Amino acid sequence: MTSWAYRATPTGTSYAETVAFISGHGFLWRPLFKAARQRSRAGLPPTYSHLGAIDPRRDELFVYFADGQRTRFVGAFAFAPVRPLAHPGGAAPAVVQVPESDPLHAALAQAGYEPDSYLGVFTGFDVVPLKGGTAPPVEPTFAGQYSIGTFPATVLVGRGPAAPHVPAPAPMPVASSTSSGLCYGVDWSGAARAGDKVWVAELDPAARHVRSVARPWQGWTAQQTVDGVATWLAALTDAWVAFDFPFGIAACDRAVLLPGLPDDPRKWGAALAGSFPTVKGFRGHVRMGKLDGVNRRAADHNAPFSPLFSWLISQTYWGLRLLGQLPANVAVLPWQHRSAATTRVLETCPAVVLRALGQSNAGYKRKDPSQRAHAKALRRTLIDNVMAAANFKCDLVVRQRAIDDVEGDALDAILAALAAWRASAQNHAVIASKPKVLSEGHIYA
Repeated sequence: MTSWAYRATPTGTSYAETVAFISGHGFLWRPLFKAARQRSRAGLPPTYSHLGAIDPRRDELFVYFADGQRTRFVGAFAFAPVRPLAHPGGAAPAVVQVPESDPLHAALAQAGYEPDSYLGVFTGFDVVPLKGGTAPPVEPTFAGQYSIGTFPATVLVGRGPAAPHVPAPAPMPVASSTSSGLCYGVDWSGAARAGDKVWVAELDPAARHVRSVARPWQGWTAQQTVDGVATWLAALTDAWVAFDFPFGIAACDRAVLLPGLPDDPRKWGAALAGSFPTVKGFRGHVRMGKLDGVNRRAADHNAPFSPLFSWLISQTYWGLRLLGQLPANVAVLPWQHRSAATTRVLETCPAVVLRALGQSNAGYKRKDPSQRAHAKALRRTLIDNVMAAANFKCDLVVRQRAIDDVEGDALDAILAALAAWRASAQNHAVIASKPKVLSEGHIYA
């Protein structure tokens, strides 16, 4: 593990804004290339000797803010990349980019930050506070603006302030042990025999190990699968569970189909079951209202389909039915982020997770016999790349199941489990405060 010191200055924006972005978004702005022309023939930034040496899986970052003659200690953090890597070739893996579709992009622009001069996008570090306000080993010295460097390795005395000055709006898990319980990913289905297509992946965050991927409810109907999953969730004691189905629909669609409901997905699901006892009836009302795939939620900007799209509508229907049957000891995120429940469920989308991990979602689910060999090769590459990007490992039997499953659902379950793990380190209070999130839903990736 290496301790790094970083010096922010008002050239980016104010101290208050710097602290606000760290505490509210878990993000620290930092250009990868300081000038468009300052790069090697290999396309590396001039500070690659430092940025390229950071190991985001193990290293820690002590942030300071210099304003005139005064330097203030901001806090101690771990790197937690949740956005695409900034460098096209993967150099400097701790530095991430903020896509234009990310609400953080507009917030950074409004605050006065500047995009990276060479890449043309906002870049920086995704960070989470270290446990207990870990203090820096010594008082660092900096060579210039935005400097980043290591502390002297031989000096371990003269420790600085005992706690960071950054307030966290909600408790943030420790980066070295992101989730205290197991994480699960459920690749959902709205098929008549949904149990044949619902895959569940289980991973152990402490061991960075994907334990299994399987279909526990084979042969079960959609309603039986909903009942079985609800019973399974009730038996979990400490877990994060990500489901691949929309936890809500566009607010304008809900106003037509389920008007007057509060922002509570449990009540959405219960009302849905009462108003539309069958998926066929629900489909009919959607078509009658000309809502089939027309309106996307704010959360769907990176997702392939809207919740009421013809290919997804059954999956949405039975997923919402499941939310309506959830036991009381399960919290639905981000709505119930203040709940004391230790089993939490949340929405994800494998395609969005892949992009967050720097991978393409194209082609790995093709079932056409003429394309199966190519799709299988893509799944083989994806499972290996995903494990490397997340620093996880999986047994050979798990890897092979992800490769052999023609429809790609086993791999999707693993991606969902990784989304659950990544969600355990996010600030759900901040997510819940974003416009439309509590009325429509949020995709965790």
